[in-house]
Amino acid sequence: MKNIIKYIDNFDGTSCNFSYISPDILGGSFSENFGIVGKGKIVLLKYEINLLKPFKEIYFEKGIKCFKFNRINNNIIHAGDVEGKLITINCNYNNIKDDIFVNKIFQGEITSLNIGKISKNLLLSTSTDNSAKLIDLNNNKLLLNIQNYSKKGFTYNSIDYKTPNLISLSTNDGIVLLFDIRNHSKPIKCLTFNNPILSIDFNHYNASFAIGQSNGIIEIYDLRNDKNIPVSTLTGHQLAIKELKFSPFKENILCSCGYDMNINLWDIQYSIPIKSYNHHTEFVTGIDFSNFNQNILSSISFDKSLDIFNI
Repeated sequence: MKNIIKYIDNFDGTSCNFSYISPDILGGSFSENFGIVGKGKIVLLKYEINLLKPFKEIYFEKGIKCFKFNRINNNIIHAGDVEGKLITINCNYNNIKDDIFVNKIFQGEITSLNIGKISKNLLLSTSTDNSAKLIDLNNNKLLLNIQNYSKKGFTYNSIDYKTPNLISLSTNDGIVLLFDIRNHSKPIKCLTFNNPILSIDFNHYNASFAIGQSNGIIEIYDLRNDKNIPVSTLTGHQLAIKELKFSPFKENILCSCGYDMNINLWDIQYSIPIKSYNHHTEFVTGIDFSNFNQNILSSISFDKSLDIFNI
């Protein structure tokens, strides 16, 4: 795969995710009119050499802002819409009617979803209604409800890839919170910034985590450092960082995308991007690494395209 392979939709792209089980399947969530008004949908695609072929489209009454494949069952998809509804789809890949379960768990837009890598039954979600919820997918039980830490809404979340009990949350107030879910009465770490934080991610291999700010700056922190001083600062974006993802294959590789319509690939030991991609013509709203091929990345944008390409 030498060139960028595009899928073009008629809705605006909001998030993308590679399957954790099937190496040739990925999907994207889409919202009509940026999710402000209109419908939403999830598109599932199969990628082959020089081809992204959609094989399933699932429509919803409201815009979909985020979605994830289930880590255990490839037929199950989780999505969050602009009205605070958590949607679980038992998807039939043969285009027979799907089983769709809807649970309104927030009063505002669901801004992000993540599923645990170790504890694959844990789903963490955040919302603009200033709350975050951790759910046990095995019995649909609410395990944790975090409130009153933000006045402007939660923007993103991450579950540590190495320890199942550590989660992080970011807010439009410029706050990053880390909790141990076994004792969640107060955060174990709290960082404050002068800008909204739109994305966070844990490293798959060490104790570092990355924070993406609305001013385009990325900071890397070490969980073992009590002084809350970044170990490195990355400057390469001109506008807000929308999403950050550490590579699941290499501990020093980080990818970022933003409202400057660019995607940057970083070796976090250096302060400049080692590669940059500018194939989108609108805000880049999501990125994801393939779970099977360390050289393949996906991206999605308000320009209505979902792309895969070599890095």
